[in-house]
Amino acid sequence: MDFGDVNELARFLSDEAKDPARPLLPDGSRIGNWQVLAYLGGGGFGEVYRVKHHDLQLVCALKLPRGGSQEHYARFMREVRFISRQTDSRFPRFYEYGTDEGRPYLIMELLEPCDLPKGERKIAEFMLSLCETTQLLHNQGFVHRDIKPSNILYRPGSRRPILVDFGLVKEIGLTGANSTNDLTKECKVVGTRRYAAPEQLSGETIADVADVHSLGVLADACFCQNAPRRWRRIIQRATSSLPEQRYASVGHLEHAIRFRYLSVWLTVFLAGCILVVSVIIVNAVSLKNDETREAVDDANISTESDDGKDDRGAVNLIRGTRNSSDSAAEWL
Repeated sequence: MDFGDVNELARFLSDEAKDPARPLLPDGSRIGNWQVLAYLGGGGFGEVYRVKHHDLQLVCALKLPRGGSQEHYARFMREVRFISRQTDSRFPRFYEYGTDEGRPYLIMELLEPCDLPKGERKIAEFMLSLCETTQLLHNQGFVHRDIKPSNILYRPGSRRPILVDFGLVKEIGLTGANSTNDLTKECKVVGTRRYAAPEQLSGETIADVADVHSLGVLADACFCQNAPRRWRRIIQRATSSLPEQRYASVGHLEHAIRFRYLSVWLTVFLAGCILVVSVIIVNAVSLKNDETREAVDDANISTESDDGKDDRGAVNLIRGTRNSSDSAAEWL
């Protein structure tokens, strides 16, 4: 792999930047009309807090960009614009954007984390929902590049996963090709090592199939790397090291998951059809045999009847001859 910056590689391979020991905002501090209640976590480009509106008593999530570089600010504003335009409930709700002493902040709905689902049925529902959300993202011309468990949250009381953290989204255009408006420097590594596609690690061209790879790794994590046979085939294709050998889109991955037992159903259906046809053929042959047997029996009965008539005629003729002979003898 060719990395332009050794320090950047070290940052990527470590978890140092994932959870800073000293957040930017202490508990109880104010930013705009919001009071900080608790620090929730952070990544390489931002920090998230639980906050409450001073007048409305509304509890939400506040996100700040980390660092003062132009890249950090541009990524933060890209996320702000993306979330502010979303109307689908599969994405976090946008509430407010503002600045406080020159520091920009984003207010969005407060979501909660949850463990990865267990059990084949729940995992299938989880993955299908995420595929639909990711496909919506791709349809708008973006690739997420950082799909992982910590970036999947839930609304209280709901089991539908919500994809969050769009600080690393990359514009790919509606054709899936790279956009010229890219904030990532050449050979710079972004994402999370375990879930990132190989082309992310090597700084190569990124397309929407990078998210297909991340979703495949996520499915494997749900099964604790012990997926059933039909899931293993899906996961192996989704996580191929060669982008062109993966599913062509998240939609194709979704179909593979949704119809993972189609071959089994077809086999059972065909076996059922063969069984039904076999029963019909056997019944038809049996019926034909019965009809043939009845016809033979009728023919035998008819033959026996004709033979009986012939025998009785012969007997009567003999009897008639004898009677005639007796009469002639008596006359003589």
